[in-house]
Amino acid sequence: MLDARTPFRWDPTTGLATLAAAALCLVPAAGALAAWHLQVDLAAVLRWAVLPALLLLGALEVFLVNRSPLLFNRLAAGLAGGLVATLGLDLVRLPAAYLFHIVPDVVPTLGQLALGETIGIAPSLAAYAVGYGYSYLLIGALLGAAYSLVLGKSHWQRGLAASLAAGLAFAFLPQFQLTVVGMGFDLVAASTVVVTAFAAAGLLLGSLVQRFGRTEANAFRVVFLRTTEVEELAVH
Repeated sequence: MLDARTPFRWDPTTGLATLAAAALCLVPAAGALAAWHLQVDLAAVLRWAVLPALLLLGALEVFLVNRSPLLFNRLAAGLAGGLVATLGLDLVRLPAAYLFHIVPDVVPTLGQLALGETIGIAPSLAAYAVGYGYSYLLIGALLGAAYSLVLGKSHWQRGLAASLAAGLAFAFLPQFQLTVVGMGFDLVAASTVVVTAFAAAGLLLGSLVQRFGRTEANAFRVVFLRTTEVEELAVH
């Protein structure tokens, strides 16, 4: 029986399944952006997009783990790294929002969208709980999983670069800029906080996946270059 010490040979089929799993991990974040930016019903997104994506992700992970228990580590390291990275992001963002009033806290808006509350009034406690649960469990953890699934035990600089790119993209979102300006915040200062928070998250994610990841193959390379890399248990 295969175990985590058995060398595993990557093939394009396994690489493609890994990329598909990573793509499914992006669905909750994409749904949140669609709800916030395009006024799509987030409750409907959860029901018809996020839930099916999570079920498909579970099925793909069963397939991958049956190929080798080593592959479960790619998901687990990413999920844990994503949670810690989201905490790191909030350690930068929340003081800026509530102590220094540099940037608005938009996370409770996710809860309002999911619960059907009116945007523009103070969020309820339920909206805070749902918003932060969505942020940590469905966005942060799964984005970390997507990173780890694709890149594996990669150098921490890749996590930092990916998160910086995401932070810059978020800062340039029209809805973010309209929210910041409409609430009377300075756009440059708020954008700087956002990019800095994303950088902190990327540094944590990249470092944790590099430290605790067990497999190093790049899933893109496996699929598109048709490589058949052999993985063994990585030694820290």
